[in-house]
Amino acid sequence: MADFILKLEELIWSMPLVLLLMFTHIYFTIKLKYPQKYTLKGLKLMFRPNIKEKNKKGVSSFKSLMTVLAATLGTGNIIGVASAIMLGGVGSIFWIFISGIFAIATKYAETYLVLKYRHSTKNGYFGGTMYVLKNVLNKKILAMLFSIFVIIASFGIGSMIQSNAMASSINETFSVNKYLLAVIITITCAYVVFGDEKRISNISSFLVPIATIVYIFMCIALLYIYRFNIIPSIKLIIKEAFSFKAVTRWNIWINYS
Repeated sequence: MADFILKLEELIWSMPLVLLLMFTHIYFTIKLKYPQKYTLKGLKLMFRPNIKEKNKKGVSSFKSLMTVLAATLGTGNIIGVASAIMLGGVGSIFWIFISGIFAIATKYAETYLVLKYRHSTKNGYFGGTMYVLKNVLNKKILAMLFSIFVIIASFGIGSMIQSNAMASSINETFSVNKYLLAVIITITCAYVVFGDEKRISNISSFLVPIATIVYIFMCIALLYIYRFNIIPSIKLIIKEAFSFKAVTRWNIWINYS
């Protein structure tokens, strides 16, 4: 079973998909007239309270941002990058940086479609890619398959990787029993997930800023400690960036993100 999953992963996350993603990023960047230039403006708007927050209905832009960061800060920026470097070498960092810039256009297009075709109810909004596939493109089978695969991926890409990384780190550092950690993590996550959108956003808006500050502080501290290696590291990254190994394996970062 494990061999089948590995072969399936190699088949899916191979050069054709990488080229398709790169083409999509570049296409939307040109088609949408370089939306990356509005990134800083968008960040400023995210930290402004909106009307819904003043009326105590819905979720503010800031809380939405914190909820998204809660799902990507650890897996994408730490585990994903480390995995990409391990498999593709330090040159993968260059392609992660380039793809991250161009991917802004694709993410913008995806988010725009989801927001445009979302549905409004008395309890709030609901929508997603599956609704766009079903109601706009009239692809009911694709919508159903997308929903199924998202549920499966939520266990593997998100839950298992993050919980395993957290449990392993605490176990190795403080020698806490893994089974006890599993119970604590499960109960905590269940309390958050089975609450409404406000509970999720409120907890994320409290914890994520703390985690972000700690993360940035640790990055700055490490940069200072290894400050004499910064320039040689940049040179090494650029030198190895155009090796075949780095170009073909940086997609691991996308997989974890």
